[in-house]
Amino acid sequence: MATPEQGRLERRLAALLAADVADYARLMGADEIGTARALREHRAAIDPVAASHGGRIVKTIGDGVLLELSLHRGSGEVRRCDPESYGGRRAVVG
Repeated sequence: MATPEQGRLERRLAALLAADVADYARLMGADEIGTARALREHRAAIDPVAASHGGRIVKTIGDGVLLELSLHRGSGEVRRCDPESYGGRRAVVG
């Protein structure tokens, strides 16, 4: 990226997605090993989906994840990740 002193800045359009597991503390209390395994499996399924949509994992904290999805200027397209794309895992947006 160019610095302001060089007179030009690189700009890009991106969508940010923040997600975490609902009732994570309760799930860990009920079955720590199973919950940790399920979280790893979900993450393994979502990583390639994010990459295939021009995205990247910015940060993970415990059960939370911050994704950046690249949007192409002028394409008029907003990228969509269907539940089928990541193994039918259920996502709740709210």
